[in-house]
This record gives sequence, structure tokens and C-alpha cells, in this order.
Amino acid sequence: MEPINELDLVLLTRDLPAYGLVHGDIGTAVYLHTPTDFEVEFCSGDGTTVALLTLTAQDVMYCRVASATSCTLANTLPHKLRKASEAQLQKRAQLRFHPEFA
Repeated sequence: MEPINELDLVLLTRDLPAYGLVHGDIGTAVYLHTPTDFEVEFCSGDGTTVALLTLTAQDVMYCRVASATSCTLANTLPHKLRKASEAQLQKRAQLRFHPEFA
């Protein structure tokens, strides 16, 4: 597991229905309290803050730069598709941005 630093993209690993967040939503670690406790900001597509929460390393996972496209895509897909695995999202992102389909 990769360490999470300030301003890293993170993926939510569980649903947080009280905040309207679901597994796979993308956020930004905006402050580190400890190496395993973070303030994470979740935003809508237009940049409006949806939630700013203190979460633990059990609640989120590091989102690699190579996965950033799929992470961003995950937030724009309908709820049902956000539940798909990261590998499926990467495949969709490759197809969506493939020159043949542009």
C-alpha cells in the first residue's frame, strides 16, 4: 500500500450514505493529521465541495497518477457504474479517449 500525502488523489473504499458518497468516489487528501488520518475533500464535477471529512487509511486508498483518468471518469459515471472495478474503469477510459472514438 502506498502512503498518502497531502494533495494526493484518493479513492473512497466504502459507502458514506450520510454524505451522499459511494465506494469509488474520488477525493483529495487536503491535510494529514497522522500518516493514517486525513482530511479528504470530495467535490462535484463543477468544483463545489460535497464533503470535507476526517478519514482513515481504511476508508480511502491512494489513487496512482496512471489511474487519475479512471478516477476522474468514476466521478462522472452514474452510481451503478461507479461500483465497477478500477480495471473496468481504466478499460472504459481507454476506449472513451481512443482516437478512433473521438
